[in-house]
Amino acid sequence: MSVKEFVRAIFGDGAAKKLKRIGTGGQSNQKGSTFENFYAVAKICMLAANSSSMQEMDDYLVSSQEEAFVDDLCVRQTSTRHKTNYQAKNSAGAVADWDAEMQLRFERQQKIDIEYHECSSSQQVLLVSCADKAAANDQKIPSQLKEFCASEYFFYSSSSYEVVKRKPELRDALSLICTSNNPSILDSAFKLVLGIWSEGGGRPRSIGDLVGQAKAIANPNIFAGHIAARQAIPGWLLEKCAAFLGCQARVEFGSFIVSYNGMEVSLGTDSNEPEARVLEALQTPSDFLMFLLSKSADGLKARAQTKGANDEH
Repeated sequence: MSVKEFVRAIFGDGAAKKLKRIGTGGQSNQKGSTFENFYAVAKICMLAANSSSMQEMDDYLVSSQEEAFVDDLCVRQTSTRHKTNYQAKNSAGAVADWDAEMQLRFERQQKIDIEYHECSSSQQVLLVSCADKAAANDQKIPSQLKEFCASEYFFYSSSSYEVVKRKPELRDALSLICTSNNPSILDSAFKLVLGIWSEGGGRPRSIGDLVGQAKAIANPNIFAGHIAARQAIPGWLLEKCAAFLGCQARVEFGSFIVSYNGMEVSLGTDSNEPEARVLEALQTPSDFLMFLLSKSADGLKARAQTKGANDEH
């Protein structure tokens, strides 16, 4: 059952149509929302700074514009099955008010999270760019909803440098990540993470992948803290993907993922370059994906044999 089918079954056809309209509007506005993207990157950096290892960072998944009633940003913690959703309103006006429509959306999203996504807990946050508006919204939220509903303030500026300077928690997080208090270095780190986040199209990615890949492209390396760099995608894999329209490679959880037309193949950590004649023989996307599947299977078999040999000793 899809989210839309669940919504139709529980809330009716009207709610399902509303869900579709929300998704369409969010996708059309996604690229232009500096407010949403800056908050997402601030959240990513603060979670990274509060994690003691790459494994802890990979426990958090961040995405945007999911099929949801509260859809601007979603943060999941895998180990606890906790989910936080944000609805962002870069406004001090009525559009950022907690009202009956917003309350209905938040209540429905909470039910979806608990019953459809099977979260152990969930929270819905109305994110606004006015501190007074956030305080007023909190006063309007009914007491029975305060356990999972809140309004939060985030300073807005079109300048990342200004946001870092005006947001102490973000500045402190970047200082830990970079082991530096230099404002220019902190802003550069923020922009690198922003670039990695923005190119992902909102798909779920771990904090470790996002900040690790930012470190991998930093030159010089300004991420001198406890952030490990993710392994760069090998050149042969990028070149072969580029030969087929719509074929893309990315790094997730330390593995190379190749996607094409809805299909994905994981190569694990195997980046050994095949012989040139082998690559030249792969003339279609189907040939390429089948080769990658074979390569992935060979890698799994080799790891299994190594493990068996070690167990014998």
